[in-house]
Amino acid sequence: MNGLRIEHIQLGTSAPYEFRSVGSAHYIALHDLALRDGEVTVEGLAPVRGRDLRDTLTYVPQGRAISGWAAPVDRDNSFTVLTFEPALISEALGERYRREAPGPLVYARDPALLQSMTKLRRVARSEHPDRLYAETLSLAVALEIFGAVESEHRGRLSAQQVRRLTDFIDARLGGSLTLGDLAGAVGLSGSHFSRTFTATFGRGPHQFTQERRIARAVELLRHSAKELDEIASLTGFETPSSFRRNFKRVTGQTPSSYRRNN
Repeated sequence: MNGLRIEHIQLGTSAPYEFRSVGSAHYIALHDLALRDGEVTVEGLAPVRGRDLRDTLTYVPQGRAISGWAAPVDRDNSFTVLTFEPALISEALGERYRREAPGPLVYARDPALLQSMTKLRRVARSEHPDRLYAETLSLAVALEIFGAVESEHRGRLSAQQVRRLTDFIDARLGGSLTLGDLAGAVGLSGSHFSRTFTATFGRGPHQFTQERRIARAVELLRHSAKELDEIASLTGFETPSSFRRNFKRVTGQTPSSYRRNN
């Protein structure tokens, strides 16, 4: 999705370093850092010192300066960064969400944000990240930061939209699907689509799409002699190992076992 960027950064050194930036986008980082000492200052806040920064979060709104220094402990230190453009808030999150950015957070511990950012870290470290899953998680993080204004009811997709969407997904199972692709198929914004989709199907777009991929794989295993690697490609899995892992998670069997038994 335009306006989102995910990056996982390994420090690779225990040498002290300094940093300073003024971002053109909203910035949130999940830290896996242990420091001998360090200090960070976000414009408008007092300096904050920290040492054990594992599972802490820093959020800096667009246009705020951040600076500081750090002396890392000799360990495997890293952090995962998500940046998202201000325009994404109005375009993708919709009218139900605040337009003004909330204040910054420095080395915060927020369970909901931590859960989403931890999942995003796993995606960022993956050799073959799932773009749809990454976009869904990124929007979840943005929603946590900007905060939802609860509506009186949750909408659902119409029967016509459900048919249009499932046909759209099934026709593109062999390729890459993004949240924007799915939302566009039924004429909704990204965030509104995610909420409406989950209310309709009882699960998110990524899980639903993976289940459709597995259902297609089952058909091919039962009714064709195609090799497993080819089936993995035809059903949109990046690698044969990803196909085997997800197939077993859904069916309880490996693809080869399923073919033998059916």
